[in-house]
Amino acid sequence: MKNILLLFILFYSGINLANAQENKLEIGGVAGANFSRFYSLKNFNSSITEKAGLSFAAAFQYNINSIFSARAEFGLERKGMHSSMSGQVKDENGNPVGMYRYTLYEHMDYFTFPVLARASFGEEEKFFVNAGPYFGFLVAKTNKIFASAPNQFPLKAENNNMDGFKRADFGFSFGAGVSIPANEQLTFTLEIRDNLGLMNIGKISSARNHSLALLAGFNYSFMD
Repeated sequence: MKNILLLFILFYSGINLANAQENKLEIGGVAGANFSRFYSLKNFNSSITEKAGLSFAAAFQYNINSIFSARAEFGLERKGMHSSMSGQVKDENGNPVGMYRYTLYEHMDYFTFPVLARASFGEEEKFFVNAGPYFGFLVAKTNKIFASAPNQFPLKAENNNMDGFKRADFGFSFGAGVSIPANEQLTFTLEIRDNLGLMNIGKISSARNHSLALLAGFNYSFMD
């Protein structure tokens, strides 16, 4: 009887230990550079190009088992775009008198909430892929305009009006990376992530966000 009881205790302890090792709650953070622009499903404007920005977020991850995890992040991301145009200016007789130049920087700061499913592969260093929807909320916007033309003073203007844009954003995130353990509870990560906006954010013209982020981060795990 004592042997049976001892075996039961050992078996039960083994199950709890296995669950504790597999089911981990992790907290952490990510930060890095992103390259963003607007795009439209109806047309493509070649004068609109990528603009560099920053992303950072707090992260919460639950490891369902050694492969699959559920991950949520709350952060701030600067999106937007860069647009530039130039051309020749002519007088009333059609003679060239110089060049005009126009540059626009659109800075748009969003609170972002990605909800991701993650799959990890490997023993020590693990490669992972993740994908899922993201939700965004516009909290600030800045326009910076630089313009010049012959016989005119250069123009510099800035405004913070958000009337031309919707506050909400929605899209799909997917990425891949590697996690490198520092010890049993702390890991460091490197990731490339694409955020494709699916919602029209423009009130006047069609525009959707798109950003590509290069992220470095860390995760700290708690045993159940």
